[in-house]
Amino acid sequence: MPIAMTARDLHLSLQAGAAVPSNLNWRIEDGYLRVTSLSDQGDCCTFGLWGPGELVIPALITVAPLQLSGDSEN
Repeated sequence: MPIAMTARDLHLSLQAGAAVPSNLNWRIEDGYLRVTSLSDQGDCCTFGLWGPGELVIPALITVAPLQLSGDSEN
């Protein structure tokens, strides 16, 4: 099933480590987006990493709690 972005484009520039709203879909143009959560023991774990050209749909990520954050290329 093809997934289309809505007509409402939003351009957002972030510093590395900044939280990204998880209620919107994202197409990564530059840098990386990482999804993290806490393990049962309270450790921070990375569950996904997206880069330039990729589409991120947070509604399809079943990890909770969920945090999306930006990472720089350098």
